[in-house]
Amino acid sequence: MKTLHPDIAYDFLCSREFGEVINPDTSQLQEAERLRCWSEAKDFVEKFQKYSTSPKLKHWKRSEGSNLFAYYLEGSDDLVIVLAIEESKEDKFDEWEEDWGICVFANAGKENRMQEWAEGQYYEFDPILACSWDEVGTDESILDIAQEKDFEAWRSFLYPRQKYLAYEIWPGPVYIAGAAGTGKTVIGLHYAATLTHRYPDEKILFTTKRSALLKQFEERFRRFRKGAVNVDFIHIDDIAYNILKAERKKKGIDWSRLENDGWRNRQKTVETEFFNDSYDRIIKGSLLENLGKKYLKNEIENVIIGGGIARLEDYHRSQRWGRLRQFRPEARDLIWSFYLDWNNKVQKLDSDGCTTQYIDRVVEAQSIVAGNEPQRRYRSVIVDEVQDMSLVEMKLIRTLLVGSLEHPLPEDSMLILGDEAQQIFPGGFCRSYLKQINIDTDKSYYVLDSNYRNAEAIYDAARRVRGTDCVTGVKADLSSVQTQLKGKGNKPQFIKVRLNGDRYFVKDKIDEILRDGNIESHHIGVLTRDRKDAQDLKMFLEQEHGFNCTLIWKGDDTGSGIRLGSFARTKGLEFRVVFIPYLARSRFPKLPLPSDRSDSLEIDRDEVQEALLLERGYLYAAMTRARDQLYLIADEEPCKEIVDARDCFDWIDQGA
Repeated sequence: MKTLHPDIAYDFLCSREFGEVINPDTSQLQEAERLRCWSEAKDFVEKFQKYSTSPKLKHWKRSEGSNLFAYYLEGSDDLVIVLAIEESKEDKFDEWEEDWGICVFANAGKENRMQEWAEGQYYEFDPILACSWDEVGTDESILDIAQEKDFEAWRSFLYPRQKYLAYEIWPGPVYIAGAAGTGKTVIGLHYAATLTHRYPDEKILFTTKRSALLKQFEERFRRFRKGAVNVDFIHIDDIAYNILKAERKKKGIDWSRLENDGWRNRQKTVETEFFNDSYDRIIKGSLLENLGKKYLKNEIENVIIGGGIARLEDYHRSQRWGRLRQFRPEARDLIWSFYLDWNNKVQKLDSDGCTTQYIDRVVEAQSIVAGNEPQRRYRSVIVDEVQDMSLVEMKLIRTLLVGSLEHPLPEDSMLILGDEAQQIFPGGFCRSYLKQINIDTDKSYYVLDSNYRNAEAIYDAARRVRGTDCVTGVKADLSSVQTQLKGKGNKPQFIKVRLNGDRYFVKDKIDEILRDGNIESHHIGVLTRDRKDAQDLKMFLEQEHGFNCTLIWKGDDTGSGIRLGSFARTKGLEFRVVFIPYLARSRFPKLPLPSDRSDSLEIDRDEVQEALLLERGYLYAAMTRARDQLYLIADEEPCKEIVDARDCFDWIDQGA
């Protein structure tokens, strides 16, 4: 049986236990009024538990046929206390039986709005959870309010069915999976807020693979959890960098000077000169001569180093999650020889203390933290977008919590959020491989099946374009996800424009939307496969047409105006309107090229298929950033993914 705890900020309360009562997503109260409402609501609950009522709270009304009783705070129309009483048929309750189930809702808002909200909470009574987990229709009135409110508040709105996951005390690590728009990140942010109440004197970590997301997430978090200073929002790369930099400082090595003296040149040397030298001597002319250099580099970084493989025997046994191209034992021997040769050059270059390769930083940082036991850096961690994390990154995160892998993870230690259908990095994530580093989520694995972001027509198109095949070999069960926005919504539009006309369509349509005045510019996203295209579009819209724009890059989304960014950089964000240009077949998907291998040899079909599945993950993630309107644009024959889903789009040809 699940239990609510009195030291947590619940939006919904059970009268048997008490938590903070003001819901920041529906409250517009000033701080002083919020505290007054909180105090009076607490007093109400405590007196009610002792069979008495508070004189400052007046009986309001009860709807016919409802099990709800409403009270309001005298002298204020901003607080309503709602009681749900199990099977009560009386209009008032001067007395009540001890075995009655009584649930207390508390929220802040104007009376008419709160009455609508309260009536939407009628449910089959559950004396433990304020909202029945599997009840159909509970979210509807809440959703109406959320959509009508400010878009920024909506992005942090926690729906009743999600509350259990955000407020539970978990006995160990928990894994929450779900398709785009199912609220994984919102659950993670509210869980972080929950942890600040439980462990106010300990540090909480919120991390992800995508640096551009963290400022956005932190901004949302600070909006509804003001004053919480014990949550760090840090990208996994920055975590490793900070650990290594501090360690170098202890040894008298100035990492900043090393980086300023040409770290970019070092990186180029590692990735071109060193790599090509090892490739020419070991791979070229061998049985792997048709292996692309990019594919080989990913094999080393994501499978061998990222998978924590330290011996050839382990590489031979490795399942190589997410790598569709298969290698015979003799091929793996060659790849291992290449890895040793290339890595030896890199290690010699890094002997001055400036670790060049990102993945090497993660491995070394984990070793440093493990060697500093029993120091614990964080009490709890929330990991978002885990499908793009490597095993050694998860190993570092685990080590930050308890040090040695042999130490068990305590309660509330790790919340993991992910969606394999949105994987965009090669190398392959698989939930089961977490057991290799003693993270077992078999008994705490949950799948979300309600999409709260996308209009139904938008999500239907996105999942058709995506397909069900994942690079890890599993099938994405996208058909089971139900959209919760009311109505089908308008179909996304595919617009075929004249040659090089993508940017002109984007400009004209944005101008039309802004003139209409119903959508603010910062709720419009223009997403491209490559960062350079986003940069060029930003320059076009700003310098040639006077639009105010912000480029989403390395977390810099603090500006104003239209948001532009690559698929990778905007992953995890959401907009009311999304434009995706440059979807001509010649530009998307980006697949391996013959020029990437020796003498332009034929490309392995599994290598192509693996790249194709990752590209579909990119496009699916980009399309599902749109809540209300989606426009896909191409200046010639569109990519096959769009053509195959043609019936999901309003098809407009302006290219004639």
